Amino acid sequence: AEYALRVERGRANAALAGARSAIAADLPRAFDAECGRAPALLSLPATAGAPGLDERQAAVERILLALAAEHPSVGYCQGLDVVATFCLSVAEEAGDSLREAEAGAFSFLAAVLEFDDLRSWFEPPLLGLRVACGALCVLVRRFAPRLATHLAAEGARIEFLCLSWLQTLFVGLAPLPRGTLCRIWECWLLDGSPKALVRTALALLLRAEGPLLGAPIERVAEVLRGFQPPLDHHLEVGTLISDAWATKVTSSVLRGALAEAAAELERSEQQAASCACAVLEEVELEEDAELESEAEPGATGGRQREEFIQSLE
Repeated sequence: AEYALRVERGRANAALAGARSAIAADLPRAFDAECGRAPALLSLPATAGAPGLDERQAAVERILLALAAEHPSVGYCQGLDVVATFCLSVAEEAGDSLREAEAGAFSFLAAVLEFDDLRSWFEPPLLGLRVACGALCVLVRRFAPRLATHLAAEGARIEFLCLSWLQTLFVGLAPLPRGTLCRIWECWLLDGSPKALVRTALALLLRAEGPLLGAPIERVAEVLRGFQPPLDHHLEVGTLISDAWATKVTSSVLRGALAEAAAELERSEQQAASCACAVLEEVELEEDAELESEAEPGATGGRQREEFIQSLE
């Protein structure tokens, strides 16, 4: 009953109109049979009378509406659609009916978003996510300086290349086997911090370093999106989890990287604000100069006004 009330609140609350529009735009893409991520996440063993894709899409929509009502400061963030789909599929895989799985997926995600560190990954302006991506960049500079230098030279920013990994909690990494994804989530939930997620992202980058070195920016994005053979071997559950823990990113190391990334982000935003102010001042000066020019008797605009006034006299 409580879940149904939240769904209705999500449908009716005028303040959540933007979230509803974004959900309506994202879900059809996620559930597209040819290129969407959701069908693969829901590829469970076929059973007689099992819910179809349309029913599950409707269930995910209700989950997202209820989440928006439960956490209005978050509303809806891109990536939550596939995260909710994965949670629904796990609950179904455990033997729950679709109705039970739907309510369970909502309760789980609502509880996860109670944690400040993760909620800031989905809550505008996504400060936590941006800092986490920046921390990953800091760690790559420390653990793989040659790779960091090459990517910087190519204009390939690590924080953008790996954004979708963290934004979808790795659900959006299509070539990742389901078993590996489940194990990553288990490690993350048992640890209770994003450390496991950052370690996993760093391990993937370190394993892809060979193909990435010397690659142009287009190829860089392709490699990290597809993990084609022989890189796909590193996505297997035993290999990736071992690699992630071998990175030695301790809690103190991660805190330091997060602090450094937060400071870099603050400096970047201050510089952007200064540039914006400088541009605004320049525009205002140009406008003032134009007005002064028009006010001069010999100026074209000034002559036109004088002639008009004289004609009235």
